[in-house]
Order: sequence, then structure tokens, then C-alpha cells
Amino acid sequence: MMAGRGDIVWPLILTAIVALLFVTGAPIDDAFSWPDAPRHALNGAFLLDFLRDHPLHDPTGYAYNYYARYPALTILFYPPLFYVLLAVFYAVFGVS
Repeated sequence: MMAGRGDIVWPLILTAIVALLFVTGAPIDDAFSWPDAPRHALNGAFLLDFLRDHPLHDPTGYAYNYYARYPALTILFYPPLFYVLLAVFYAVFGVS
């Protein structure tokens, strides 16, 4: 049984609508247009500072004090692998 013309048109229209939604939702200003991007950057900076300061006597207090100073810290909400890579990047190129 051959597919009719209507069987091909509707998937194409649906694909075009989904693509349009993705394109209109994409960031256009800069890399930090997404609301979570600054939080991800801060989490990497926190991890780098934590490794540099190595507060082994009170790591929880260190995290609380860091959060009090930079309240956008969201280190427990996301998997940490990206922040480890980001901390290495910050160690080499600096945090800006």
C-alpha cells in the first residue's frame, strides 16, 4: 500500500513547527542567555576555590559561607562532572 500525499505532509509540518520552536527558543545575545548558565559558571568557580583553599577542617561551613557571599550557588542540583571540567578550565585560563 502506497502512502498518500497527506501521510507525508503532516509529519513535515510537525517537524517544521518543532524546529521553529527550537530556533525561537535558542539564545541569541551571548553564551549566558540561559538562566542557569551563570549558576553553572559559579559552581565551577566554587569547586576551584574549594580545591585551592582545601578547607578540610570545616567543608560544610566553607560551603555555607561561600553561599552566603554568592547566593547563586547550586552545586547539589546538577551532576558534578561538568563542574570538575570547568574548574580545570578555570585553573588554566582563570575565572572572568
